[in-house]
This record gives sequence, C-alpha cells and structure tokens, in this order.
Amino acid sequence: MQTELEAFSVEYGAKRPLTFRPPNIDTLEKQFLFDGMDEYVSKRVTKKQLESLSDESVYRLVEKFAIEVCKAESPTKNYGVKKAEVRYAILYRLQEIMKSE
Repeated sequence: MQTELEAFSVEYGAKRPLTFRPPNIDTLEKQFLFDGMDEYVSKRVTKKQLESLSDESVYRLVEKFAIEVCKAESPTKNYGVKKAEVRYAILYRLQEIMKSE
C-alpha cells in the first residue's frame, strides 16, 4: 500500500485509477467530517480483516467506503472536500489500524 504525503494514483484493476490527495483540514467543520470518517472506518473493519486482504482488495475497500461517505455526507458540496481527499483519509485510517496491536 502507498504511504505518502503527496497526491498519487493507484491502478487496482478497475476502469480508472484511484486518486488520493492529502486533505486540507482548515475549518472545524472539516475536522468534524474527517473525525467522523475515522470513526466510521474504525467501526467497519478490524486489523485481522485487513491482514487477510491483498493490496488490490484494500483499494477496493477504500473506494467502497469513499462512496458510502460521499453519499451520506456530500463532502464536496457541503465542505469543499474532494473524493480524492476522502480516499486519502480512509487509506490513512486503514494504515493506522494495521499498525495497531
């Protein structure tokens, strides 16, 4: 899995590559949005589940979670947060879960 602080794209077997961009959390509302995403991801997946997934499957999971968050919160419309930033935050949280004991 990719771990950078810059924007990047990943080919994972779908029609289009996934793009990731570090979020710019410059307002309290955006902080609440990203805190909520962290909580959402943490409740939906465990370290054991992540360990059993291939990198391709992890990226598919990131996209699934991003779609669910975007449908529920409309981050671009409500906060000016692009889907690439949502994906980045979700991937970051999944990596933090993998590092936990």
